[in-house]
Amino acid sequence: MLRTLTAIRDLEFQDLKPSEINISTISATARMNADGMKLRYIIKHFKDEVVQEMIQELIEGHYGSVMLDDTKSFSNSVILKLNKLEGSKGKNVAIKIFSNGMLHITGPVSASGVLEVTQFTCAIMDAIYRKKLGTYKTHDFYIQMMNTNFSVNSQLNKRKVHAAMRQRDMEATIPDTHPAVRLKVPVEGRKGKNITDRVTVLVFATGPIIITGVKSPEELLLAYTSVTKVLDEAYDMVVFHEDDDDDVEADERDVDFTDFDDFNESDTSNIHKSSTESDTDDSPSPVKKTSVSKKTKAPMTPKAPKAPRDPKKVPSEPKVKKLTRKEEKKLEREQKKMEREMEREMEKEMKKADKEQKKLEREQKKQEAQQNKTSKKRGRNETEASVSMKKPRVEVDGDDDEC
Repeated sequence: MLRTLTAIRDLEFQDLKPSEINISTISATARMNADGMKLRYIIKHFKDEVVQEMIQELIEGHYGSVMLDDTKSFSNSVILKLNKLEGSKGKNVAIKIFSNGMLHITGPVSASGVLEVTQFTCAIMDAIYRKKLGTYKTHDFYIQMMNTNFSVNSQLNKRKVHAAMRQRDMEATIPDTHPAVRLKVPVEGRKGKNITDRVTVLVFATGPIIITGVKSPEELLLAYTSVTKVLDEAYDMVVFHEDDDDDVEADERDVDFTDFDDFNESDTSNIHKSSTESDTDDSPSPVKKTSVSKKTKAPMTPKAPKAPRDPKKVPSEPKVKKLTRKEEKKLEREQKKMEREMEREMEKEMKKADKEQKKLEREQKKQEAQQNKTSKKRGRNETEASVSMKKPRVEVDGDDDEC
């Protein structure tokens, strides 16, 4: 992960000045070497004095408090909550513990933070079950989802951003119910059923950009370079200018960029010229149509081309506009919604894995029972055969029988 962040930091751009990338949250899974954990026992002994003393020693300087929540919606799991220290910039962490030893972790902002949380969980389980410290360990560690965000140094025109991405054959949309351009970046190498092979990138007009659904550092680097490359190459087009129109007609003109790749201003002037010439033609027409127009619009005059930028001019410091409280709440709701969807998908996958594991266990028990039955039957047959071989044969001599 550190190599990926370093590679992102070393990227060079001509006009775009992105801020440092920030990891907002990580969701991960791991498995403890404990199958068939008794959740009722964990809930009962969590508040024991010995356990609480161990917990306080573990979280000192790292977290403020630890709580255990008995989830009513899932009878096969409990949630361990690590609350952040007061005044710290950290985040609350939740660890869902399943009866088969599976751990579902949400909240850490780094891979090292996830490992630290798994170590805390194993140590707490050691204390609850009165085991030697280090008895419980984790394995099969996977990052299931990573949400990151950064911002650019100017406001953006959403429709022109959408047009620039569509011109490069990228899967970009502008949802009616969301204030951002939604970009889907295809990724490779994901395994498993019902797993999407795309990373979602949300580009907001005020400058913030969110990358969500990342499962590996390589996917993060791919999504980051995909969106920043487009914004840097089409910077003059996608950046919001003061003279840009905000009305509906301007939005309609922006949509035209998706239909014409080589659109220029001479096309509009030629169309206007041909239309005026046809209006002044005095030749009679076979059919005369009359139309009443309430308002006549003046033809759109092409804008003067902008002067090229001076390459020697030193770029100004990036000015990142802060999000309003309303926009921050929208971002938080969107992130929480995506996290809930990911949690539901993971719950389904875990339940499915539990069913498959139980099915395999039943088949193994059935095979073992069949083998035991076969071995017992074979043993009985061998015993009977050995007894029959050892039994003495009685021969009757007819000559000795006398009446």
